[in-house]
Order: sequence, then C-alpha cells, then structure tokens
Amino acid sequence: MVKISGIRVRPLVLPLKQPYHWSYGIRESFAVNLIEIEADDGSVGIGECTVAPDQAGTAAILHRLAGHLIGHSPHDVAPLIARIFHQEYLGHGANIMRAANQVFSGIDMAMWDLQGKLAGLPVH
Repeated sequence: MVKISGIRVRPLVLPLKQPYHWSYGIRESFAVNLIEIEADDGSVGIGECTVAPDQAGTAAILHRLAGHLIGHSPHDVAPLIARIFHQEYLGHGANIMRAANQVFSGIDMAMWDLQGKLAGLPVH
C-alpha cells in the first residue's frame, strides 16, 4: 500500500496581469501556499490554500499539521484530517472554523489530487 512520505509547503506570490480593485484597496499580486504531498512511489498531489492573515504564519501551521500525514495512506483523507483537526487545531484552543477550513482545504485538495494520480484518473 502506498504511504505519504513527504510534504512541501511553498509560499508563492503571483503577480496579477492587471491590478485588482476591491473594497479593501488595490491588489498587485495574489499570495497562496502551494502544498505538495508526496507518496513513497514518487507520485505528488498538489493543493493550495489562502494565506490570510499572514503567509509565513499559515505556512508554519501547514507544516505542523501536514507532518501528521507522514506514513499514512493518502486514501484516508477524511479520518486523517478529522484527527489532525481535533488533536492539533481544536486541541490547542483554535476555534475559528473559517480559518481551519481555509488551511485544511489545501491539504484536502492535495490528498485528492494524489489519489487521482495514483489511480490514473482525473479527480473531477
């Protein structure tokens, strides 16, 4: 059975072709944290998540949370995320669900992408 062997979090700042005007001002770029989850056969699933309120802080949280995936099957998405959420997120007093959903969405996306690659099928 394939196991997760590594996780990489890459903070990216992507310039926009044209400035984005919205109620909080004007954005010249968009920041994301790219998440790559690697299986022991070399397959890599890719996901991304928002970085609010701080890109480096979100990357540090992702590193801490994603480390709990090492050695587990990429097919156990729901139980792994539920366990990590309860032990590491709620267990340390964080209770802002929107922030949790934003952080975990990147891990979830990368896990499903990895499953699709392992099966040789598109995730959609």
